[in-house]
Amino acid sequence: MIRPLLKSPRFASIASSRLLWLGVFSAISTIGVHPLAAQDKSVPQTATPLNASGQGSDSKATSKDVSSGQNDYSDLLPKPRQRSLDDWARQLNSDRFRTRQVAKEHLIQGGPESVAALKKVLAEGDLESTEAVIAILALIAEDEPPWQNQGAIATLESIADAGFGTKTTIAKSVLRSFTESRDRQAREALAHAGVFVGSETVALGSRSRPQNVVRIDESWNGTVQQLAWIRWLQETPFVIIKGKAIKPEVLEEVIRIPEDITLILVEGTLSDESLAVLAKRDRIEAIEVRYVRLNETQLDQFGELQIRQALHLMGTGAKTAQVEKLRSELPGVAVTARSGGFLGVICRSLEEDFCEVNEVIRGSGADQAGILAGDIVTQIDDTKITRFDDLQRQINTHVPGDKIKIQIRRHRELITTTAVLKKLESQ
Repeated sequence: MIRPLLKSPRFASIASSRLLWLGVFSAISTIGVHPLAAQDKSVPQTATPLNASGQGSDSKATSKDVSSGQNDYSDLLPKPRQRSLDDWARQLNSDRFRTRQVAKEHLIQGGPESVAALKKVLAEGDLESTEAVIAILALIAEDEPPWQNQGAIATLESIADAGFGTKTTIAKSVLRSFTESRDRQAREALAHAGVFVGSETVALGSRSRPQNVVRIDESWNGTVQQLAWIRWLQETPFVIIKGKAIKPEVLEEVIRIPEDITLILVEGTLSDESLAVLAKRDRIEAIEVRYVRLNETQLDQFGELQIRQALHLMGTGAKTAQVEKLRSELPGVAVTARSGGFLGVICRSLEEDFCEVNEVIRGSGADQAGILAGDIVTQIDDTKITRFDDLQRQINTHVPGDKIKIQIRRHRELITTTAVLKKLESQ
């Protein structure tokens, strides 16, 4: 009875129709439509949008349809593969342009978390992927704060310092452009924090001349974090730190300046911790300490610093024996010690057998004593002056507040006047 029925044309037609519908159900289920929606009116006949995990985006939906009790089959759908940042970084070597572009977008969006993956590709990538990696690092670096020690900026710097080769050349070029932009940002940020950045006349040792400086003094608002911008300043070799700003956390930021620096410390307290910070710096062009009292132990610590050209001590209380010891410990470095008196004249006639005043510092003891540019100093107290060096040695024996008798020749007239020595200010 059954076999004749299976062979009948009507059964074959029904079977064919059922197979067709099963195929349609299968196709519909792959695009997220409920497979029984066409037969059961109680089931909504609209597709449920899928999120990235393959589940319906409606937070109220469940794996079972409450009204029909039927399975929605979403747990049977294939789950999309989530690429890691390492995967995207490897796609930078893809032969497909679109794939490489999508990979770049994902890595840029990854921000600091992409750096490790980019470094792996950089170690083994070709020229094209190397250029892409460095370009992505530069974009990530733009959002990094200036005080960050690790990350995209540090990676670019390590590539640039690696030696020679294409990677190094590209990284250096990117960093040049990047540092120019950061220099502008740094000047604005530091000015907002009360730090002066610009050109002014600076006295160093016995010489005064215009210099590009960073000056941190009583105008600084005290926010140490903002000082991290100092490392991005270009062509500012002189750093002047005054008063309460002379402290370890400030010096920690100053020693990060990549260029050679000259450091001037004025009227404050220099702690052992601050000297320990300076010892971290592998090269300092010159240091001048003004009106900062130093004990014997601290003076010994100066002998351990990597000073290249000069150490000037002014009003520090250093004894002659201590100064001589520093000279022996710092061969090739000009070590000078002065009591701290400051007359306020600039003489550039160093080779002649006379000491002609080229400039008088406004408000100085020389200015108030009536000395003018063009005057020739012939005598201080009972000591004859023939060169500027003679004047320096004589002034260096005096402290601020001392009165000295000065004899000058103005044209053919000899004039004697009295000057009260002052402290050397930041200029």
